[in-house]
Formats: sequence, C-alpha cells, structure tokens
Amino acid sequence: MAITGPTIWEVRTTGNAANGGGYDAALGGVDYSQQNAAQVAYTDLVIDATTNTKCTSAATPFTSNHIGNIINITGGTGFTVQRVQVVSVAAAVATCDKSLGTLSSTGGTGNLGGALINPVDADAVYAPGNVIYVESGSYAAHTSTKTFTADGSVGVGNISYIGYPSGGSRTDQDITEASMPVFTSATNSVAIFTTNNANFLRFRNFKITHTAGTRGVGFANATAGTVNGPMLINCVFDGCLWAADYGTGGGATAAQHLLWQSCTIRNGTAGGLRVNGSNTCVFIDSCYITACAGPGISFGTTTVGLVFQATNCVIAGQTGASGHGLYCICTTATTQTYHVRLIGNSIYNNAQHGIRFDLTTSRPSTLVVSNNVIVSNAARGISCATAGIIDGSQAVVRCNAFYNNSSGDRQNFATGEGDVTLSGNPFTNAGSADYSLDNTASEGAACRSAAWSARIGALGATAGTNYMDIGALQAQATAGGGTVAYGFAG
Repeated sequence: MAITGPTIWEVRTTGNAANGGGYDAALGGVDYSQQNAAQVAYTDLVIDATTNTKCTSAATPFTSNHIGNIINITGGTGFTVQRVQVVSVAAAVATCDKSLGTLSSTGGTGNLGGALINPVDADAVYAPGNVIYVESGSYAAHTSTKTFTADGSVGVGNISYIGYPSGGSRTDQDITEASMPVFTSATNSVAIFTTNNANFLRFRNFKITHTAGTRGVGFANATAGTVNGPMLINCVFDGCLWAADYGTGGGATAAQHLLWQSCTIRNGTAGGLRVNGSNTCVFIDSCYITACAGPGISFGTTTVGLVFQATNCVIAGQTGASGHGLYCICTTATTQTYHVRLIGNSIYNNAQHGIRFDLTTSRPSTLVVSNNVIVSNAARGISCATAGIIDGSQAVVRCNAFYNNSSGDRQNFATGEGDVTLSGNPFTNAGSADYSLDNTASEGAACRSAAWSARIGALGATAGTNYMDIGALQAQATAGGGTVAYGFAG
C-alpha cells in the first residue's frame, strides 16, 4: 500500500522535518498535523510478531484518534526509516499502510503528527491527489536546492502545493502576495526548487526570491526531464536569475506541458522566464513580467519541438542589452517543427524590441502574432533578424496596435490586416502599472472592439459578432438594464 490519495499535509515555518506532517480525514481519527510539534514522540514501538504492518506502544497505546495520521519512523533496530500512515486501530494495535520492518522488532522511534517545515520534507511518499498546504511566512533560506521527485498521475490527480494565509483557512484559492509563503536563498547560484522527473505537480500561491551576489533560478529541472508539468498559478518570483529556466543554462533538462498562469515575475537578473525548443506545449497566460535585466520571455533556441503560447500577459520594462519583451531564437535548418502563438499581450517600454525573432536560416512551422499592444519599446515594436525569412511561411501577423517604438513599429514584418497605429499611449496609467485601456480617441479607444477575429465563421455566414479588445486587459462593458421610456401618441 501507499499513502492515501486524499491525504492532506501541513507545512509551517514552526514545523519540523522529523514530524509526521499529514492526515487523511476519510480514514477517521483526529488531525494532529495542524500543530507545530508532534502529538506523540514514540520511543518503544514494537512490530507485531506475525504481521509487519502492525505495531504497538506500551507508553502511548494507539487509539482511534491516531487513525489517518502519519508517523515518521526515525529509527530502531529492525525498523525501516520511512513515513507510514495509520489506517486502523484495534485493541491498541495500529495497522499501517506498509511494512514497518522486521517482525518482532522493538525500540522503534518516530513522531506522529506535527507540521513539516519545508514542502519537500515528505516528498518520498507524496501520492497522486495529495495536497500540501503551506502556511505563509518567511521560510529558512535555502543553502542548497530542494528537489521534488514524487509524481501525480493521470486519472488520479496532481500533487498540489498551495500557500495559505497564516491563521486562515486552508483553501484552494488565490491569495495576495503579502499572504504567500516566501522561499529564498542568499547562496550563490542555488536554484530554489527543481523537479527531477516529477510530473503532474501544481504550485499555487508561492513567493520565491533570491538575494545572493550570483543569483540562482527559481524553478528548473535537475538531472531528468518532466513529461507533464509543472503548473504554476498565482506565484511571485522576485530577483531570481530566471523565474524558471527549463532545458537551458540553469536547467539541465527540458520540461514538457508547462503552464504558468497569473504569475508575477520581476527583477530577474538574466531575464524573466526561459524555455528552449525541446520543451513542448508551453503556455504562459495572464502573467505580469517586469523589470528583468534581459528578455521577459525567452523561447526557442536552436532545437525543435516547441509549441509556445503567450496570451493576455503584460510584459513591461525589461532592461539591458537583451531586454526584449519576447525573444525567440532559432538559427538551425530552414523550417523547424515548432509553433508560436503570441496573442493578446501588452508589451511596453522594454529596453530592446517588443517582440524579437532571431531567425537567420530558420522559421517556425506556424506563427501567430495578433491582438498585441506594442508601445514605447526602445527598438522596434516587432522585429525579425533576416529579411524575407517569414515570407511564404504559415504566419498570421495582424490586428496589433503600435505606438512610439523608437526605431519603428516593424522590421521585416509587413503591416498586418487590421493593424492599428495609435497617436498616444493607450494605457490608463502605465507608470502606476495600470495597463487597462483608456477611452481616448486614437489611443485606448482605438484598441477597443478591434481584435481579431471580429466574427466566427466566414464573412456573411457568421455565428455572431465579436467585440474583443486588442491587448491583455479588456475594457469593461457598458452596464445594461437601464430604464426604458415609452412614448404614447393620443
């Protein structure tokens, strides 16, 4: 057997790696994981003489209250050091989910209950469907990388790591940055977390920072790639080398089927987020990437297989010689089997190009760049390194809005159907990070209801009319339901 899927784990700054850490309410008993110290510290566990999943304690006999809790077995001759779960108790004999060790062994030590102090403390036994709740607070600075190895599973469930406010309820909902658990390092080049062939992991409400002289990445892969995941939702990365680096530089291997949603990435010392071309199916949605000393998002490089999509993101204020908003590098064979979709983003005030394709001898199989607001970048709005490289490819570049890009709006890209040339900054207050559209004519108003596509179906045979705005943030619809006045003649 293994730890049950519905098991919930608790992580606190006041916990301990030697604690049990988890509890399954479906089994019964009392939850002893939501406390700082272990409920019971055993020193006299005895393994049954005929069934090695059963044990007793004379000093603290097992009761029905202990059912569902995790015991961290820490020692004892003949005992296996591991975490086990109490699945039932009868006549003070506990039955656990797996073998405890050698029959009739005595003097076992271990802790039942109590919270963990780091999300990876029980990584060896996390099971698909488990949720690891992490209470807010500043966790001890990592002097070495913490690695996740446990897998979720298709049809069973993710392994979910969810931050929640200190003293608040444990719920699977977004929380503010001030209420997030914070993980950091002041040690040169240390990656905060890595996933080592750990699939179907889900992280929500984590804040990850770095303060060393030589920064490390927030997330990367270790020695083995991941086929599925991870998924990051409502997380903040501040001051890392890259928020994540998969398959290049800080990540030894690639990761496939990545999803980043509603995350904030800022002050990266090399850039925001980097993936390479052997990462398939990378989706970045509704993220805010700002003030990184390099590209906000770097994707592509010299390999194949990438399916990359960035939608509804604000990418603003990157700095330095490579401070592009979005940066695609591919310099290998003539046509590569990778696909790029950049749709509905607001790309503002970056030190280099808003969108840059370093395509010298290659091109993507398909390319869609549409509905982006590209404003006040210090080089071009959208640029390709080589003239003609996009010609004849499966490219849709249309309905983008441009203003005040220092070297011009386009380089080696033709004006697209539906493109909008603005006469002023279209944002409500970009200086205060409000990238909603203003309602000034030829500015934000020109982006409203102007996105592609304006209809569903072929012209003249539509399923309805669409009114999407260009850019990451949509204007609020005019409220309806007003009073209707009727006039009568008589």
